[in-house]
Amino acid sequence: MLRSLPWRRLGLTVRWANQEYKREFPPELAPPIHMPIAYGPIETPKNFNSPFVPPPLMADHLCQLCLKPFDESSDVTYLSLHCPLRCPLGVWHVVCLARHLTSDAAKRPLSTIRAEEPSKPQLLPLDGICPACERAEFLWPELLASQQPGTFK
Repeated sequence: MLRSLPWRRLGLTVRWANQEYKREFPPELAPPIHMPIAYGPIETPKNFNSPFVPPPLMADHLCQLCLKPFDESSDVTYLSLHCPLRCPLGVWHVVCLARHLTSDAAKRPLSTIRAEEPSKPQLLPLDGICPACERAEFLWPELLASQQPGTFK
């Protein structure tokens, strides 16, 4: 099931809650490479109930894709994502980066993920390369989780 649509396009984590029942996946049934395999029960992060406060952005910061500022009064345009390598121009609105990574203009890492679906339009990205420095490769679920406190990893 994890290798069929729509599941193979989601940022899921395969979790063996009890390692006593863990089994190795046959190669043809293994989850896609963007789905990590975790072990043990899910633990609630210590800061899970505390409100999320996005990191402060300098007033002159602009999304490097749409060139518009981050608006503190808007949930959509205030949340930002940053290049995993922290390159100076690697800051974007979440929505802008998602649109960019699902467009035909985006550079494509991890081509094995897309090999099965070469021309289908996608709603959510699976992976990407930083559009600013073009050196940082990342998986979309990991990029989101690494920059949003209170998420399950």
